[in-house]
Formats: sequence, structure tokens, C-alpha cells
Amino acid sequence: MSTPSIAVVGTGYIGGEHIKAISASSRARLHTICSTPRSEAAARELQATYDAEQVSTDFGTVVSDPDVDIVYICTPNSQHLSQT
Repeated sequence: MSTPSIAVVGTGYIGGEHIKAISASSRARLHTICSTPRSEAAARELQATYDAEQVSTDFGTVVSDPDVDIVYICTPNSQHLSQT
């Protein structure tokens, strides 16, 4: 079984907790951290700390990336419907 490649959308508290857990797991790979342009600096800090392959501010690109197997939606609840 291959190691799933994961993208996390959102850099707030919940996103950060998911990023930590994924990074600590030998059974998953943190591929992308997706943020808004306003939060890109926070995403880059998380990338450096948790060794994500990339940061993106383009949600559409992240969810259509063939290298991403799983997308964690860690944005405010009010955004979940439109994002999923």
C-alpha cells in the first residue's frame, strides 16, 4: 500500500493540528498546505516546520492536483459546503 499524499486547506488552529498529526505519521505524507493569500506567511512557516512539499493559495489547483490523494478541509465551518 502506498503512502497517501495529503493536502490541508486552512492554517488556523484546526489546520495546524492536522498538519502536526500528518507530519508525525509514517503512514502519510504532507504534500500541500493551502491558505488564503492573506495567510500565506503562516502557511510558509508551517511548511518550514512540518516539511510540507508545497504551499498554495489556489484552492482549485490543490483539489485538482493528481499528486494529492486526500484533502483535509480545515477552514471555518461556514466555508465547508462551497469547498466540498
